[in-house]
Amino acid sequence: MPLHVEGNLLKDPDGNPVVLRGVNIISLEWRHDGDDVEQAARIALNNWNANLLRLPVNQDFWFGHDEAWPYTPPDNDDGEHYRERVDKIIALAAEKGAYVLLDLHWSDMGQMGSSNGQYFLPDDNSTKFWEDAAAKYANNPTVLFDPYNEPHFANDDPTDADFALWRDGGWVNETGQFEGGYNSPGMQSLIKTIRDTGAQNIITPEGLNWGSNLAGVVTNYALSDPAANLMYQTHLYPNKLADPGVAGAVEEVAKSYPILVGEWGSGGGRRGRPGRGPGKPRPARLPRPASTFQLDRLGPDPEPAQRGGLRSQPADVVGR
Repeated sequence: MPLHVEGNLLKDPDGNPVVLRGVNIISLEWRHDGDDVEQAARIALNNWNANLLRLPVNQDFWFGHDEAWPYTPPDNDDGEHYRERVDKIIALAAEKGAYVLLDLHWSDMGQMGSSNGQYFLPDDNSTKFWEDAAAKYANNPTVLFDPYNEPHFANDDPTDADFALWRDGGWVNETGQFEGGYNSPGMQSLIKTIRDTGAQNIITPEGLNWGSNLAGVVTNYALSDPAANLMYQTHLYPNKLADPGVAGAVEEVAKSYPILVGEWGSGGGRRGRPGRGPGKPRPARLPRPASTFQLDRLGPDPEPAQRGGLRSQPADVVGR
């Protein structure tokens, strides 16, 4: 059934509040043929009783540029089979009355077919992706849109200028793992691109600092949505929640908007992602929900090395 935003709650057509709990179904962002994505989706839906699948995708693969994954034969079909793989996951969720969050995870600095990976901000090819994907799934009640995964800059303490670039776009100087320059449309432009297709689907934009920091929303850089169907998203690993500015901004934004915690997990690995160090993993401590807002949660990525592969079970903190 279609969902909509009402105040700081997510609701069904009868006005009942809805809480989304699910998992990230990974691999289509780095591998055009996926890695057991259908089986993982079936397990999440049928065994874990997830009602949301966050599905990371790759804008290059969407249009048939498979160069980033040379280990299996390319599809050579302008992305047709890749898009069909996405369609199958959406169909599986629809059969269970669940939802799919289509997450633009990997981009290319505006150079389709090369330099594929996770960058600071979306690029002009991200606009092309959403022109096509939003039109394809416009008003599909199963599909929600995540405009871009984990926007960030080299400095994890975003400034007003950083949030202005996040919202309004402009020239980006990429540093670190990748280097180069490209134009970013910004989050507000991606929202406009989606709405210009006629799609009224819920949009879940992420903050800065690897998706965690929503401080700009409570200052001068909030996004606008003519459809009033905006649900902000944050990624709350322990090292991010340790920053009082991050946790405080999430709670402040949640007074006015529903919040989706799209990724969270235990301490350890890169940027606080779940690691394999000694001792029992400790779940991230999420901000305590109050009666005035809801926090929707997704469980940690069920990566095989960390979660037991396709035989894994949800952690106690996630439940079923």
